[in-house]
Amino acid sequence: MPPYAHSLDDRPEAEWEPLAEHLEAVGALAAEKGAACGLGEWARLAGLLHDLGKTSEAFQARLRGDSSRVDHSTAGAREAVRRWGLAGRVLAYAVAGHHAGLPDSADLHERCARADLPLYDVDFLTLPDTPPDFPFAPADKDLGLSLFIRMIFSCLVDADYLATERLYEPEKGARRGRAVTLDALRERLEAYLTELASSRKESRLNPDRRAIQDACRRAGGRRPGLFSLTVPTGGGKTLASLLFALHHARAHGLRRVIYAIPYTSIIEQTAAEFRKVLGDDAVLEHHSNHPYPDKEDDEGRRAHDKMKLDAQNWDAPVVVTTNVQFFESLFADRPSRCRKLQAIAGSVVVLDEAQMLPVDYLRPCMAVLRELTANYRVSAVLCTATQPALTYSKDWMPHGFEGVTEIAPDPDALHERFRRVDVREIGKLDDDALADELAARMQVLCIVDTRRQAAALFQALRDRAPDDGTFHLSARMCPVHRRERLAQIRQRLDDGVPCRVVSTQLVEAGVDVDFPEVFRALAGLDSLAQAAGRCNREAREARGTLHVFTSGRESNLPDWQRRIACARAILDRGDDPMSPAAQRTFFQRLYALERERLDAKRILNLLGEHPRKVSVRFREAAEKFKFIENPMEPAIVPYDETARERIDALKWSETPGALARGLDPYVVQLHPREINALAAAGALEVLHADAKGNAGYRVLANRDLYKDDLGLCPEDPTYLSIDSMMN
Repeated sequence: MPPYAHSLDDRPEAEWEPLAEHLEAVGALAAEKGAACGLGEWARLAGLLHDLGKTSEAFQARLRGDSSRVDHSTAGAREAVRRWGLAGRVLAYAVAGHHAGLPDSADLHERCARADLPLYDVDFLTLPDTPPDFPFAPADKDLGLSLFIRMIFSCLVDADYLATERLYEPEKGARRGRAVTLDALRERLEAYLTELASSRKESRLNPDRRAIQDACRRAGGRRPGLFSLTVPTGGGKTLASLLFALHHARAHGLRRVIYAIPYTSIIEQTAAEFRKVLGDDAVLEHHSNHPYPDKEDDEGRRAHDKMKLDAQNWDAPVVVTTNVQFFESLFADRPSRCRKLQAIAGSVVVLDEAQMLPVDYLRPCMAVLRELTANYRVSAVLCTATQPALTYSKDWMPHGFEGVTEIAPDPDALHERFRRVDVREIGKLDDDALADELAARMQVLCIVDTRRQAAALFQALRDRAPDDGTFHLSARMCPVHRRERLAQIRQRLDDGVPCRVVSTQLVEAGVDVDFPEVFRALAGLDSLAQAAGRCNREAREARGTLHVFTSGRESNLPDWQRRIACARAILDRGDDPMSPAAQRTFFQRLYALERERLDAKRILNLLGEHPRKVSVRFREAAEKFKFIENPMEPAIVPYDETARERIDALKWSETPGALARGLDPYVVQLHPREINALAAAGALEVLHADAKGNAGYRVLANRDLYKDDLGLCPEDPTYLSIDSMMN
């Protein structure tokens, strides 16, 4: 009787899936996915070996009802090492980790040496006597081998998921796969740009925008690798970068376009723009705040199910995601996070607002981009108005990039032609003096760095300008609320009526607003440039003004102080702080100061510890590589009637997961100490707690804590006493 891979409920054994068929199917699928970057044969062998332990009598007994746990993933790892030595150890990591995650080297060694491992049979497989050749030499000695293993792992786990899905849920296969080609998307974008050019209001900036687009078309044929796209705010870099990506993909047979963006607020805006241009069938928006379409009819159910499936392995022509999702997946150890990595191979990756990559993880991020572009048919684009100084220099970036190709036509000249804002330093202003300055202007934006100051300044400004044109923006407003406020703000700006806005730096993250004047608390030069990007975007005035002030409320965090010091040095020289040259100098100074912190967690040491011994600490590296070190926790706000109806449905649902996703637009992220204080005050209702008392979903029970002007205010002394909640 042949061994089986999977049983089928209420079906005779003769109809169960034979193990040999499963291994061959997974091997073939894994090879197909690995072919995009030359590791198809490695992935095929991982697929053939991954469930070898299921040949044991103990596992076959489990399929027939024995409840004993059986290790079925170590056998294939041991066989790989036994047959192929160090090369087999490369495969062993992927095989051993295909359920529980990539192990550290010590754990892998211990598992392969187990004396009590159930006996397995390998004679029914046809395996080569020698392992495949390595398809390429690693470009980065600290990271190359570990990424190679991760890519094999990704091909294996995605193939295993898909093969098992075909057995148990064959109807899902019809919902997978793309509905449109990249060529068709390129044609849609070109048609949209033609229509936009004919309908757009005449502006002195339009010829330069078209010149940028033409440069992106031409650069599409350039050799794949590392690119930069340095376009001033207002230059249309979002669609220009998409134009390059689609032309480049066509020229080189690349498979998809992936946008990695630092903030969800930019993602929502970018994905909405892409859907408008390319169609809903083209864009996968993958981040925590994005709800899948409501399943109210057959069409809605199909869209909902397809998006959920596509998000598992990024099987979509255009993916818009967060930096957190993109980079943490590339350093992850869990199968569910790593499954999508094989989709990155053969893609154009656009890093929007590239200067936002966190300094503490800059070296690992650069190392993985270097390896992807060298060996995995990836072209990466550093896309921003404030290009960071990431090219090689022994003084500030000894591990920097070499051979980066600039796409934009003469960024320095573009800056001069797009220059719409003058920078004016106005010294120190306390909140009262600042509120007086803002109240004296009809349309103005003020950006500060703490929620506490933003709330206090908003209150002071509203006292001075009591009309209905004063607004506040912060991350303590749920996404639906922020979108409503931004729509009101844009409408008032267009109508030429009073519009005074106080915001945290949230508004700098690519939010499309256009004020004649902006006030900005002193910060890093990149932040000042982003603030200037919210001013006179369409050159309605000859010059807008960015007023830079200090308030005594600046953050005391050392990294923030270093950024201010670097900006101060450039401002004191009298140079144009918005110019590409000044931005380069700012980042050069900053990286020189931060040089020892560019890999603060020593991630690369863990991944390249003993490359010749194939000794890698995957699990430890994954635990340490966290862009957000102190993760926030979600609270659902009953903001409007739709939210209240969904919360009520969530309370009584036996399968709350899908309903909870629909509530993401009503979530505010809070510090754990804030969650604890709200819970202690009885201001939170916990839904679907598990048996251990862990909260499933937290709902704000005291709606009075959510203000229509400020958002969620857990520090409001009227209700609670929580210190230091708005830093």
